[in-house]
Amino acid sequence: LAIWIATDRLVLRWIDYLRRMAVAYSRGHYAIRPNILNSAPSEFRTLGGTLTGMAAAVNERDRELRESIEQKNTLNREIHHRVKNNLQIVMSLLSLQTAQLHDEGAREALRDTQMRVNALALVHRILHELEDVYFVNFRELLSNLVQQVREGFGAAKGTLKLKLEIAERQLTSDLAVPLTLFAVEALTNVFKHAYPLGAHHGKIRIALTVPQEGSLKLVIEDNGVGIQSSEQNANVGSRLMRAFAAQVRGTMTTRAAEGGGTIVELVFPDPASARRESDPSNATEVTASSLPT
Repeated sequence: LAIWIATDRLVLRWIDYLRRMAVAYSRGHYAIRPNILNSAPSEFRTLGGTLTGMAAAVNERDRELRESIEQKNTLNREIHHRVKNNLQIVMSLLSLQTAQLHDEGAREALRDTQMRVNALALVHRILHELEDVYFVNFRELLSNLVQQVREGFGAAKGTLKLKLEIAERQLTSDLAVPLTLFAVEALTNVFKHAYPLGAHHGKIRIALTVPQEGSLKLVIEDNGVGIQSSEQNANVGSRLMRAFAAQVRGTMTTRAAEGGGTIVELVFPDPASARRESDPSNATEVTASSLPT
């Protein structure tokens, strides 16, 4: 019994205390100091001092990393802000040039270019306003984009009914840009070609769904007059859409909707699924029992 009490007083209690210190440090509580170790044997005081020094070094490194990340975020926000301002200057120049043209075909081409540049400016404006400049809420982005394209075609298209079915998704900025430009081209085709006789009963559905694990599907559907396959392949917008689909490693299909109209679909890899697969915490744990004997 005496040996047990001595062992507990001189060894076990200090091992347990150091264990609790290590747990606290592992959870980020770096301010804890082992003052109680002043009455411990010298070996435990030395070990406690080493743990404290390690915690202080980790805390300092974390502080430097946080400052570095904040500086990078500030710089990225400033870049997005400047890009947005430069795009607005380009918009103004295009608008001035459009006003001086008399050929309707040239005016329409410049207006389409303005729509594309405006979509880019929208992405950078949203990224500038976010705390996290690397990810963007695609639901918010698409909602703003649809309204922007709608206003760009004037009040004549105001009678269109829009239905948004957007799954909540955070997309990286390098993925959001081509998807936004893809949506702009698809919506522009709808506003320009789907309702030549007026859009009083027009309906447009924009959806972002999860057709299967690891994939997302962007759908733009209208109930207009439809589009001929020759037009799909010939116009600039369709060629750009195929290029944007390839940029996100997606597959684009265009087909007739039941009852008339057109459905444009883009199926592409879900970045959230890719992040989960690359997360080391999802790796299979190797235990002693799983090793070959």
